[in-house]
Amino acid sequence: MSGAAAMTLPKRIQRKRTKGWRMPVGAVNVTRPTIWGNPFIHADPGEAVAAYRKLTRGGTSMFEMGPGKLQFAKNAHPQTLHWHFSDFVRENIHKLRGKDLACWCPLDAPCHADVLLHLANKDT
Repeated sequence: MSGAAAMTLPKRIQRKRTKGWRMPVGAVNVTRPTIWGNPFIHADPGEAVAAYRKLTRGGTSMFEMGPGKLQFAKNAHPQTLHWHFSDFVRENIHKLRGKDLACWCPLDAPCHADVLLHLANKDT
């Protein structure tokens, strides 16, 4: 290793409501209802993350919605459901580059923040 300090890769942080917990300095909150939040919910978190990944890619996408299937979260940011959301991601993902991302999802569960981490840091 050279004399330069080793660069740590950005990671996902689980937000907590426990007394005294603070979000680390520099971390970005990507929970609902922020613009980066996942507007989808499903009994299987992996399905909600897959739908979010599809949403960030844009194009004409169809989602099978309904009881027992994918649903929209009531507290979703309205712009995440706009058909231009993928353009927003493409134009603003650089703002997340190199930053830790905070969401409520357990660290051992699928989370849309992992999609954002990949998109923001795929060239690093």
